[in-house]
Amino acid sequence: MPASANLDLFRAIAVLCVFTAHLSAAMKWGVTGSLGRFGVILFFVHTSFVLMSSLERLERSGLRQNWRLGAVFGVRRIFRIYPLSIFCILLVTIFRIPSSPGGTYSWIGIWHFLSNLALIQSLTYSPDVLDVLWSLPLEVEMYCLLPLIYFVIRSKRRLSFLVFLLAIASALVIPKFVGRLSVFAYAPCFSAGVLAYALSKAVKPRFPAWVWPLGVGSAIILFGPLDNISLRHKLPLAWVLALGLGLLVPLCKELKVPSITRVCHFVAKYSYGIYLSHTIIFWLSIHRMESMPISLRIAVLIVGSVGAPIAMYHLIEDPFIRIGVELGNRLRSSSDLKSRLWHGEPSAI
Repeated sequence: MPASANLDLFRAIAVLCVFTAHLSAAMKWGVTGSLGRFGVILFFVHTSFVLMSSLERLERSGLRQNWRLGAVFGVRRIFRIYPLSIFCILLVTIFRIPSSPGGTYSWIGIWHFLSNLALIQSLTYSPDVLDVLWSLPLEVEMYCLLPLIYFVIRSKRRLSFLVFLLAIASALVIPKFVGRLSVFAYAPCFSAGVLAYALSKAVKPRFPAWVWPLGVGSAIILFGPLDNISLRHKLPLAWVLALGLGLLVPLCKELKVPSITRVCHFVAKYSYGIYLSHTIIFWLSIHRMESMPISLRIAVLIVGSVGAPIAMYHLIEDPFIRIGVELGNRLRSSSDLKSRLWHGEPSAI
């Protein structure tokens, strides 16, 4: 889908919620654990909306068979999420960086380390090398389900409402019987993004642009960001708010204030690096450099918080995204060639 200022704002707010909550905890400014957790909920809604649109673009580019579409999608996602997470996991392990800024480092063992590299901690009950990694296995597991959901709703988008209801039922039942499938506890949040995608194809924006940031801000306030209540106890509220945002985003016109849209696009572009690196920067500037001049620590905090995500994006994230796209294109080309040969058509070689 074309670049969307509203989605950039959505992703920027999500990562800034996480960043602010962890900075507040590191500086001992107050209790804001729920702010960070709701930021992840916003990520889930945003991710599923964007990836459903990505699947649609892939299909329109000529990928008609479901298995080919799913395979190319999977290759692209692997090269999108794994390289940067693996880099950060190796970094904190080599330099013995604790999982949270105020903690202490301890080796978790080879099995749990490999589980972190594979992003399957929720399946193996492994501790996270970095606390922020808890959400990535859930996203990876949802990558397996989103193509299937897309195949179901692409021709009958009204089924997206049924998908949301099934997600609620799954969230209420499956995690209680199969704890390792905790991803289903967050299925309504992902399904809210699916619903937003389906509605975006059926309705025209009718609300003024300012309603969108107001709606996101209101959802954050309603969630109660200034507490540290376990997300498990606030999930039903998260489902309701995610649904509200999913219904709202297709109805809002695009933001067109250049200064705001540029900032949001910048933050959204580097958001994955911000998400993975910020607690490492907090540990370095706030705790590891505790005996150094405050001016130097502030400089490291600011420069590191901005510079590290930019460097990781251009040195790791973007190059591997390009590799994933290229491999996906090769997979598509190989599949097309096999199809032509199977049907007796001449190859272009």
